[in-house]
Amino acid sequence: MFYLLLLFLGAALGSFYHVVGYRMPIGENWVSDRSRCPGCGHQLTAIELIPILSYIIQGGKCRECKMHIKPIYLLSEIVAGLLFVFPVWFYGFEGFETGHIFVAWAFLSMLIIITVSDIYYQLILDKVLLFWGAIIVFLYVLYPQLDLMSALVSAVVGFLTLYVIGLLGQLLFKKEALGGGDIKLYAVVGFVLGIAPTFLSIFIASVIALIYILLFMKDKAKVIGFGPFIAMASYICLFYGQSLLDWYFNLF
Repeated sequence: MFYLLLLFLGAALGSFYHVVGYRMPIGENWVSDRSRCPGCGHQLTAIELIPILSYIIQGGKCRECKMHIKPIYLLSEIVAGLLFVFPVWFYGFEGFETGHIFVAWAFLSMLIIITVSDIYYQLILDKVLLFWGAIIVFLYVLYPQLDLMSALVSAVVGFLTLYVIGLLGQLLFKKEALGGGDIKLYAVVGFVLGIAPTFLSIFIASVIALIYILLFMKDKAKVIGFGPFIAMASYICLFYGQSLLDWYFNLF
């Protein structure tokens, strides 16, 4: 029952973070303005905002105009819910005592928002990074089991690594290769992951991005945000980064 409740809570938060990531970059009110049907403008009621269940009950259609709602919205809510459940499954309930679960939730919250904003606008807002970064630092101060000093060093390494990669890319391609948001994001990523998993996340993000470009992008010259790929790689490395590194080095 606990995991089921957590699934719905995660789905609700994921839906809310999608609104934040979509509205904040263009200055729309994401606090008090209710969500609306993109077809008829119908303001969604509290019942219609219930994650997962509302989509199923309404048959994937707007209650007013009957416009079909894309299944991606249902899928994104389910995925967000599962992503919030996973840290509890991975760390166990003792993860609440050590603070690891709260850090994972804060980190995931930030990653969802920056993924949405980078997909729609190729933009990662400083205020999002500062807000969630501050919460994560506070958690490290609050829980002595978390190594604050090592995290601070890793944050600097993460930032400088992306900064250097960005400079080299600009020299090589004669244009901006990495956005400032990506570079600043890696300060938070480095803080949470540690130095070695941070390097691994850069590699994994690059591989995922390359596969996406080769297989799914018809216009190879189109500009896309790197944030979603960083988010996927960082979430993987948060839990399995060190294990993947240990596996790799044990091959030799």
